[in-house]
Amino acid sequence: MQRTIVEIQARDEIGLLPHRLAKIIYDPGLRHHLCPHRHGSRGIAIDSFYIENANHEPIQDTARLNALRERLLAAIAPATPEKAESGERKA
Repeated sequence: MQRTIVEIQARDEIGLLPHRLAKIIYDPGLRHHLCPHRHGSRGIAIDSFYIENANHEPIQDTARLNALRERLLAAIAPATPEKAESGERKA
């Protein structure tokens, strides 16, 4: 079985892994599963997701993977000062 693997390393926050990032990864044409190796230490969460298309094949569409990467990076980016004051996160 071949899958695309996405590894995330970010500041550890309640609900970050797997809930918030899994919601971003979810897409009508994508399936995802958590990899069995997940951990966090010193305030850093590390997790991996197996991602595949509806036919259980790895994702080959570079544009789709780049768009997913940008959404994930935005979700784990530190809040900007103006967003922190209003209680919002970059997403």
